[in-house]
Order: sequence, then C-alpha cells, then structure tokens
Amino acid sequence: MQGVEPAVSEAGTFPFVGLVTGSGVNLRCGPGRSYEILLQMARMSKLRVLAEQGSWFAAALPEGVPAYIHRSYVGGVVEGWAPVEGKQVQVRVRPSDGATSWGALSAPERVRVLGSTGDWIKIQPPPFCRGWVHREYVTFLQKEEGASS
Repeated sequence: MQGVEPAVSEAGTFPFVGLVTGSGVNLRCGPGRSYEILLQMARMSKLRVLAEQGSWFAAALPEGVPAYIHRSYVGGVVEGWAPVEGKQVQVRVRPSDGATSWGALSAPERVRVLGSTGDWIKIQPPPFCRGWVHREYVTFLQKEEGASS
C-alpha cells in the first residue's frame, strides 16, 4: 500500500496498538499464508499487537472470535463456566478434529462456555490463542499503557 509505512515498534516494545492499513486484511491462526483465515479486518481496525515472528505480528483476538473444544472433554456448565476434563485437550480454531489447534488445556483448568455446535463446545479463547497478520498491513498507532520501554 503506497504512502503507509509498515509497523515498526517505535517504542521497541510489545504490546502496542496497531492500525490495519488495508481493506479485507486476513487475520490468520498462525504466522503464514498457509494458516486458516479467522476473519477479514476492515481498514482502520485497531489491534493489540503482542509479539512478532518474522514478518508476522501476533495479535490479541478481536471480540467475537471463538475457540472450540470437543464436548467429551468438557464437564458440566455452571454459571457459564465448565471444567476441562483430560490432559492436553486441544483448543481448535473451528469445530472439527481437522481444524488447526491453537494449543491445549488440561484439568483442572476451566473454560468460559459461549454455546455449542454439534459435538463441539464454543468457548472464549484462552489467553494463548492469537491471531496473526502480516506486518505490511499494520502500522504503529500508540504504545500500550503499562508497556515497558
């Protein structure tokens, strides 16, 4: 995109608030074009950029991006929360065994339940879940409050 410099962490630190500079920019579940697309972001969307890997930025997931765990690994829901039952239970991008795994949870961790889809429980993504965007589509907007220099 002409006239817009890619993000360079001006403060040299993460996290920072970044601004999406293109339209329909893909937020992916990993740092590369071969990873599944989570959503397309609008121009001028803000992102909380957490880290960098090569030419990709890891970002906090925007609100509304869910994660999934197979129903057989989730206990009874109480007030919107449920225990994980098992070790190394995969947290998936989509409700499918073939979907990319973001990582794993183990008992006695608990998850925030958002709903269900067939044999899958839709959950609030755990903190380790990240979205990835190519750095050429993000520009530095401001240092995040509390970030160290």
